[in-house]
This record gives sequence, C-alpha cells and structure tokens, in this order.
Amino acid sequence: MDFTKQNVILKIQDHNSSQDRKHIMDIASKEGRQAYIQEIQGNENKNRREEHFKRMEVYNERQAQWVIDKLLEEFSTKTVAEMRKVFSINLTRRIVDELASIYKKAPSRYWSDLGSDQEILLEETYLKFGVNKTMKRANKLFKLHRQVAIQVVPKQGELQARVLAPHQYDVIPDPEMPEKALAYIISSMDRRDFLQDFNSPSEQQNIGDGINQKIADVDDFESNMRYIWWTKEFNFSTDSKGNIIGEVLENPIGELPFIDIAEERDFEYWVRAGSDIVEFCLDFLKLLSDHFNIIRLQGYSQAVVAGEKCPENLVIGPNHVLFLKLDRDSPVQSSFQFVTPSPDLSSSITSLEMFLNLFLSSKGIDQGTIKTKEGGSSFSSGIERLLAMLQRFEASSDDIEQFRYAEYRYYELFKKWQLASSNNDLLSEEFKVRGIPDSSEVSVQFEEPEMIQTQTEREDSQIKLLEAGLTTKKAAIAMIHGINDTAAEEMLEQIEKEELPPQPIPLPLPPMQVETPDDDSEEDTI
Repeated sequence: MDFTKQNVILKIQDHNSSQDRKHIMDIASKEGRQAYIQEIQGNENKNRREEHFKRMEVYNERQAQWVIDKLLEEFSTKTVAEMRKVFSINLTRRIVDELASIYKKAPSRYWSDLGSDQEILLEETYLKFGVNKTMKRANKLFKLHRQVAIQVVPKQGELQARVLAPHQYDVIPDPEMPEKALAYIISSMDRRDFLQDFNSPSEQQNIGDGINQKIADVDDFESNMRYIWWTKEFNFSTDSKGNIIGEVLENPIGELPFIDIAEERDFEYWVRAGSDIVEFCLDFLKLLSDHFNIIRLQGYSQAVVAGEKCPENLVIGPNHVLFLKLDRDSPVQSSFQFVTPSPDLSSSITSLEMFLNLFLSSKGIDQGTIKTKEGGSSFSSGIERLLAMLQRFEASSDDIEQFRYAEYRYYELFKKWQLASSNNDLLSEEFKVRGIPDSSEVSVQFEEPEMIQTQTEREDSQIKLLEAGLTTKKAAIAMIHGINDTAAEEMLEQIEKEELPPQPIPLPLPPMQVETPDDDSEEDTI
C-alpha cells in the first residue's frame, strides 16, 4: 500500500532538500519500507541491538547467559556445566542508579511569560504526567546505554513520555547531519535470537515456549511485531513486510516528537561506546564463580587410590576419586589416602576487593556504596562527607546540560501538543493548559549536594567567626542550635543574665548623728 493522499504529495514537494524528499518517497512506497526493514533485520544492526539488549538484561538482573559466556572463555563446556556459578550478585543496577543522581531529588522548574495560576497548573500537570519519573528513568538508562530517546505523544487523553533504549528503535539519519534523525522507527525484537544456552529452568522462562498465549507472557512481542514510523509529516504502522496497518496519520506538530539524549558522536547517529559497568559486573561474577568453585573443590580432601588395578565403586565425596595406576614391579605400595589442599583464599578475597575498589574509584564512587564487609561509609567530618557526595555528583555533572536540554525539548513538545489538541480530543480537558505563549520557556534548577557538618564542626566554625568579628552572638546561637532569630534572642538574653556577676546585698546605713557646736567653739570661730 502506497501513500496516495494529495496532502502527502504536497508535504513531500515542500521539502527543500532533495535528500529529504528521497527518504520520504522511500518511506511512502512499500518497496522503500521493505528495504529499510531488511536493513533493520540485518546482521550489522542486530549486533548493535544485541549489545544494548545485553546491557538492559544485565541491568534487570538477568545476567546468567553472559556470565556463562565469560566462563566458557576460560574453561571447557563440561567444566562450566559442573562448576559452582554465581548469578545472584549483580552490581550493575546499584552502580548505574548511584551514578544517575540528577533526579534523585525533584528539580525546581521556573516558567517565563506565564501567570502564577498557569505556573501552578503546569506544576500539577507535570506531576500528573509523571515527568520527574520519566526523566529519572531516562537518566538511569542514559548512564547504562550512553544514548536514549524519549518519545512524547498523546495517548488515552494524556501526554505520555516513553523512554526508549537503543535496541528498541532505529533511525533514518539526516545525510547532511548524520548525528540527527529524519525519521524514527520503533519496533520490538525477537529475544530468542539472543537468549540461548541456559542451564537453569528459571532462565529458560525468560525465553518462553515459543507459543504466544492469550494471557500475558514473555512471547507477547510476537503479536506486536510491527514497525511504528515517525517523520515530521506522518505517523503510521507496518508489519514486517512493509504493509501499512491502519491509517496514515498526519503529524499535527510538524516535528519529530522525540528527545534525543546522547554523548558526543563521531559524525554518525549511534554513540560508539562500550559499557564498562556491565562488563565489570560480568567479570566480577566470573571471578566470584571461580573463587567459590575453588572453595568447593578444595574445601574437601581429595581421595587418591594408587594400585595395580582400579577397584570398583570409586565415586566418593564431591566428585570422583583419583586413580593412580602402578606397574606390577613398582616398589610403591598400593594405597588409599586423602590429600588435603591448602588454597590461598585470603589472597583471592583481597584480589576481589581490590578489583571492586579500583572500578569504583574509576567511576568516582565512594567505596562504601557497595560493601564487602560489615559496616558502611564513615566520615570523620562534614568536609569528607561533602567530598564523597561531590564525587558522586561530579560523576553526573557532565550530564546536567544534556538534561537541561531534555527539559527544554519536553516543554517545547508540551506546548506544541497543547496547541495541536486545542480543538480536538488528543488531550483530555483536564490536561489542557490554555493560553501558553510561544515565547514561554522553562529553566530547571537541579539539587546539588549541601555542606553537612557535625555538631562539633558547627560549634567550632561559629566560635571562629565570633572571634574574627564576622558574626553576632545571636546569629551564632541560631546556627548552632538550629533555631530562629526570636528564639536565639531569648536564649541570648537568658545567657547574659546568667553571666552577670552576683551583686552584693547593700547593708542598712546607721542613722546619721548631727553634732551641735558648744559656746566655746563658736567663739573660737569668730
């Protein structure tokens, strides 16, 4: 089925770039769509999607297959099948969530050219749309994949934002600016191509039985094997053969409803960067599996039989008895004994801790974030605590500008969808914010770590300020005790009263006696 509507032809002719017209003409024809789908299903693109699918699986604590793959790089298939494997300790989510610190606290948003009532309504609408939750998830997936897209479209009367990982979509790049997309193609993927060779029944459940059931199950992606196409002009869905399903809808906002968040790219759309976090997690589980397998094998004494003929029923202990065949004329006597190994387990544990701490240091994360021993981080002062917080914050400070732009783009799309839904039911009436001027913009203030002081540090700092004459007693009292100025003033008055030296109680004076001069004295004075 090809596009035949007159407005489609006009939209194509309006493009200034001949390359843009060519791509849209390709999308408009079934043959062109089939060519794109064939490239999406090609090995090169599958390898890219498999890498990001692997990261998502490990982040979601489904890492068994890739730990087995790591072990198979060093051991035989039979050894890996018999050895003790550790799948239950996954540090990926903890590290990624620690690094994704921008939205740990809700940011403050300020809108320009709006009245106070509109600002309150916008805050309530953002809350109902779950913008903070969406951006928080985008921050986490960005730290995991280093590239994500946020789709912002109306659905069921709400403006819904969906975070897409790189294995969930493809793009047609702008030939003149490959870092930008001309079109987005969202599709599901057959996970069975990447989930294989599981030994445990619990992991087999992640693959499914190959039958898509009526109830919700892991094979539901099969019933949704369709491709959703978005350009600045149109939106439609196709099956895997390029046949259009449903209607071809005009894009009412005239631009791609996607927010692209990515690290620096080298003249191409996809970011070429590995995932040190995921690889570290898999390496760590491989080392743990090896370590605990050593404990398992060498925690028992090994039974050894030496003799001319192998006795029967030798299976004993955790595995098997070793048999050493002797020649008939050998001077060595037949024997049965247990050989006790002495593995250096303490050095193995030390190596594991060093490996973990080196990785955390490389990511700028406080080593107490993940504990290998009892107890957590302890800080001797507020400065040390602040530095630890700043290390975590610096790990994401380079991303702040990315999410400032993401917030800006979300608000621009928000305004366009509000305008497009003014005369229709794209958005429910309760979610329509009318009268937003096109000049209105949003600025976002993210929370930064605050100085944390112990009580002793707080007292010492205020005493030094008092001695330097840089503060008043009332202000110092308020800061030390965490009280307001009125309470501090009352406390200061009470302190000053108690500091006054005790005044002596005055004794009653004796009555004054007036002496009357005699006659002789009067004559003397004359």
